[in-house]
Amino acid sequence: MSILLWILLSILIVSSISLLGILALGCKDATLQKVLPYVITFSGGALLGDVFLHIIPEIAEDGFHTDISYTFLGGILIFFLLEKIFHWHRSHTHHDEEIHSRVIITQVGDTIHNFIDGMVIAGSFIVSVPLGIASTIAIILHEIPQEIGNYGILIHGGWSKGKALFYNFLTALTAFIGGLLIYFFNDAVTPYIPYLLAFTGANFLYLALSDIFPELNAEEDVKKILIHALFLLIGIAIMALLLGVEGLELFSEAH
Repeated sequence: MSILLWILLSILIVSSISLLGILALGCKDATLQKVLPYVITFSGGALLGDVFLHIIPEIAEDGFHTDISYTFLGGILIFFLLEKIFHWHRSHTHHDEEIHSRVIITQVGDTIHNFIDGMVIAGSFIVSVPLGIASTIAIILHEIPQEIGNYGILIHGGWSKGKALFYNFLTALTAFIGGLLIYFFNDAVTPYIPYLLAFTGANFLYLALSDIFPELNAEEDVKKILIHALFLLIGIAIMALLLGVEGLELFSEAH
């Protein structure tokens, strides 16, 4: 099988993870509303774990220069402005569907993140097929908690279950663009990956700290607060456990 076919098949499998939300289509709305707050908390933990355990260390491998810091800060400011513009637009126009600004921010960040995943998969297969397979498995395990969290955020932000599922899958398809860019223009695109990672990290950090956590802080029931704390730690712990998988990936690359 050709390298390009390996890349396209692997990206298709990874993109299909975004359809995990289909499991929620059969849930009653009342049940879904009870579960969603904890899915959101889990997502917040996964986002923070992703930024501090995966994205920042990945960037730091080639040196964490001040231009990367500027990209992080610039990304946070851009998402702040996007949220304010969206709030202004919504207050000055009529909408039949109440959509929270976190939905737009989530979609932007997820699109970039999936784009980078496609680049990573393609780059790994170009080195070797075993490394490509190892990278694909690592990304699949990484995507499962993230896509569940993203789907929960979209539902909680005002989208219907079907609409959230469709657009979550649509953003996942940007991985194909990233993969094909690396396959055909590897040398030209690779130097910009750290900046894309920093922008993605800024998105995840802003989303967790400005949208998810303030809403959780409004909870006053002690029992629910403890459950939220547990789900937050589970989200972080899963991202920490995935470091072991990435270690196996590096081992495969070395051999």
